Amino acid sequence: MERLGMYIRKNEIWLMERILRYAKEQGYTEYTSTLLEAWRVSIVGMSDAIIESLKILDNELPQFSPHDQFSVNPVAKFGVTEARLHRERGISLQMFLGLYKYYRYTFVDLIADMDVSDKDKRYYEQFVVRIFDIIEIAFCSEWSGISSDNAILELQKSNREITNEKNKYLTSFESLSIPAFLIDDCGLIENLNHAALLMLGIDLNSGASYYVDEKLKEVVPTGKSISEVLCWISEEVNDFLAGKFSTEKFEINHKADGQNIYYTVRFARMKDVSEKFKGGIVSIEDITATKLLEIQLSQAQKLESLGQLAAGIAHEINTPLQFIGHNIQFIGESLDDLLPSFKEGISKSYDEDSTELDEIEYLKNEIPTAIQESLDGVNRVSTIVQALKKFAHPDQQSFTKININDVVENVIEVTRNEWKYVADIKTELSDNLFLIAGVRGEMNQIFLNLIVNAIHAVREKYGKESNLGEIVVHTRNHADFVVMSIKDNGCGVPDNIIHRIFDPFFTTKEVGEGTGQGLYIVHTLVEKINGKVNFNSEEGVGTEFIIHLPKAF
Repeated sequence: MERLGMYIRKNEIWLMERILRYAKEQGYTEYTSTLLEAWRVSIVGMSDAIIESLKILDNELPQFSPHDQFSVNPVAKFGVTEARLHRERGISLQMFLGLYKYYRYTFVDLIADMDVSDKDKRYYEQFVVRIFDIIEIAFCSEWSGISSDNAILELQKSNREITNEKNKYLTSFESLSIPAFLIDDCGLIENLNHAALLMLGIDLNSGASYYVDEKLKEVVPTGKSISEVLCWISEEVNDFLAGKFSTEKFEINHKADGQNIYYTVRFARMKDVSEKFKGGIVSIEDITATKLLEIQLSQAQKLESLGQLAAGIAHEINTPLQFIGHNIQFIGESLDDLLPSFKEGISKSYDEDSTELDEIEYLKNEIPTAIQESLDGVNRVSTIVQALKKFAHPDQQSFTKININDVVENVIEVTRNEWKYVADIKTELSDNLFLIAGVRGEMNQIFLNLIVNAIHAVREKYGKESNLGEIVVHTRNHADFVVMSIKDNGCGVPDNIIHRIFDPFFTTKEVGEGTGQGLYIVHTLVEKINGKVNFNSEEGVGTEFIIHLPKAF
């Protein structure tokens, strides 16, 4: 008999699959648990009862008589426990006994496949059937032993517990911060949580999608196709419903009202072995902020690499510029010393009206001019290199006291190639400007984004016209703030989007021409040091950004 116990234990998965098949075929799964674990536990419980009986009876066939007390019979203990559980759940005796018969068939089917002699097989089958009979008698005895009044009280108590369980899970569903949609196998929304309603712009009380009254039927999308409600995931929904995947995660960029919103969309099929609920769950998480941080980090890494590259290039350029400048200066000084004696020697060899004397006079006048222009060019390149080094210096990553005028001058120098064919830049920089406390690189980034925005606005307005636009940069002290303004006479901001220009990922540029982060980063970095940023704009006239930065104490 030990062999029988080992065989049953080894094949519990097979037993679970077989009883589940019987239950589906005969319609019992309409009233049973949807989760696989519940079926496994029931099979293990039945297996334990049989194996325990094998130990107690020591290979003897189970017997039962009219005087047996099944409530204290260890073999019948499983039946007594199951009777109480199923009665509390509102299952009828007829319904339970019907499914119980299929449990018996399941174990008999298993024994029929055992590789033993026919004699042993008959004996094993008889033993198992007797155990099922004892459990069934115990079940019926326990079921009938309770009065009708007590049965009603027990059922009421059980219903209250079930209602509380339902309310607990409904509350949990409503409390999720991530929007979630329950859909059926046709893609119709059966339920959606409070976060999902808010995502759809429906501001109702929690539970509104579950307790839908007549007034809310037109508002709450219960019963509607999720592909219509969220048309931007319709393709993924159709693939899910077609069975192309049971669990999947997608990252989707959805553009709404000109703003890029990034979502992680997850699909999961219902874990329902009874096949009552054949749909699934769709959850949608807004990861725009996380995506923005990733892009900002990527941009910071690019700027750091650019800074390192620029610093290296500046060093490489600066060194030869120094000796070129020194050599040109030496040549110029030497010519000043040599030309008088050189001319005197030449004059002795040529007539006063000789053309050679004219050429010498020409060189005397032009060479110093050429040398001076070369020195001016060297100095100009050196100025650009120094500005580039200050702008992209990789070591300026901590808070320090900064003169905003220095930032303005350096950024204007670095961006000269961007604006010199587009606009004239005028600066009105106040002397004795307060120092502000900040990170040099971040201050560079604030002004760089603003000046580039102004350049683009002017370029958009004037295009390839011969007239240049105008950008005016002004700094001054006001109370305990440094005020910096950047004013352009470019295209201006249309009224219908003026309230959104600081939104992350919002851009009016074509795809690939802008990420919509420049002004958002300006706003973020200014607020980081307790500053303020405002702007005035008129479409077709121009825009002025005004930055207030607190002075350093």
